[in-house]
Amino acid sequence: MLTKLTLTIDRDVVLKAKSYAQRKRRSVSKLVEDYLMTISSTENSKSDKNTFAGTLTNSITGMFKEEYGGESYKELLENAIMERNI
Repeated sequence: MLTKLTLTIDRDVVLKAKSYAQRKRRSVSKLVEDYLMTISSTENSKSDKNTFAGTLTNSITGMFKEEYGGESYKELLENAIMERNI
């Protein structure tokens, strides 16, 4: 279910966000929704900062799933460490 949310944001930030969203072919609403989803999923972590970085890293590596055989960031990191130490 979609819900309308009213935000008060600096005009220059709004203009930059609209420009960014247009370049990415997404709506500002979708960008904000994705961001809020990311930061709200950090509750299960010991540290919001560490979880946000982990979530962000996992979502970035998720864009390259085919290239890395679908492995998670944690799996990729563990494999790289193992290879380096062998």
